[in-house]
Amino acid sequence: MLKKTITYKGFDGEERTRDFYFHMNQVEFAKLNGEFPGGLQKYSQQVIEDKDEDAVLRLVDTLVSRSYGKFDDDDEFTKIGRDGRPLFEKFVNLDAYDQLIIELISDENNLPAFLKGILPVDLQKKMEEAEKEMAQGKLTPLPKATEPAGN
Repeated sequence: MLKKTITYKGFDGEERTRDFYFHMNQVEFAKLNGEFPGGLQKYSQQVIEDKDEDAVLRLVDTLVSRSYGKFDDDDEFTKIGRDGRPLFEKFVNLDAYDQLIIELISDENNLPAFLKGILPVDLQKKMEEAEKEMAQGKLTPLPKATEPAGN
């Protein structure tokens, strides 16, 4: 889980600083990873290397929209509001969303750090191992979700 503290101006012009939370569980990540040619890691590296600004923006928007959520009254992380609508629908209308997107696309190191931060800890560790292999010239796909314990 990633907690991002974002300072932004509200529609009234007042500056606000709030914490926002982003997370993907293993199944969500596995589904998303399968949507990109060659997997998410390879795809994100390619669009960054190609400097394909449209593709980077779409990728960043997808990651943010699929990972944004809040803690509910039971202190559980959720992505769905009480009205049954995705919480991201409200977040995208805040200037905090703009601030985050600009931050993620303004430096090529920000996107990989965001991606790593939204993953469960065990997948973060696997991603670090994959990054080490990549640094040695071996390109490996992002780790796939593992089966839940006890299955």
